[in-house]
Amino acid sequence: QLTRVCRDAGATWRQRTLTPVATIYIFLLQILHGNTAMANLPRLSGKRFTPAAYCQARQRLPLAALRRLLHETGTSRRAGAGGDAGWRGHRTWLIDGSSCSMPDTPALQQHFGQPSGQKKGCGFPVAHLLVLFEAARGRLLDVLVSRGRIHDLSRVAELHRWLAPGDVLVADRGFCSYAHLAQLWQQGVLVLFRMHQRQLVDFRPQRPAA
Repeated sequence: QLTRVCRDAGATWRQRTLTPVATIYIFLLQILHGNTAMANLPRLSGKRFTPAAYCQARQRLPLAALRRLLHETGTSRRAGAGGDAGWRGHRTWLIDGSSCSMPDTPALQQHFGQPSGQKKGCGFPVAHLLVLFEAARGRLLDVLVSRGRIHDLSRVAELHRWLAPGDVLVADRGFCSYAHLAQLWQQGVLVLFRMHQRQLVDFRPQRPAA
């Protein structure tokens, strides 16, 4: 499967120690061992290579292949997860935004930019991440990468395609807008969002008027 996905993504390689398939396998080993040091990976994988060669091999991995593996893994597990009852029989999803800094290269600076509070030449490019998790097993189904200065709501509709009628979506107040609620309601998705800080809502029972 790894070979098929890499070739479909346009990757070509020679017969070397760190082929794309071997690199992905070693990358997973590194993560499963608590992001262990690269110097420890030859012992875990049974292969001989240097940390520099491993870094170069990771840079050669096609992003399209990694995204496809993420989607195929998540959807295949969902298809065979008949016992995932979720919360009261509803599949439950968590959505949230985050960010990450990247190497200070001209290409990344031009594409992602820097946070507004950083002086030019004194910081690193920052990307915005929008992620969708399955709550029952903690599986990451999809991630959208954008420029750092972007609101969570700007691309959230692109993740709605993974949701089905009867699903429950849980998020913070950054996703609680009328338009977003209306989109999910039309799709048959139930939501559990924190109310916006400017909305005053009192759920206490009201006493009848005297």
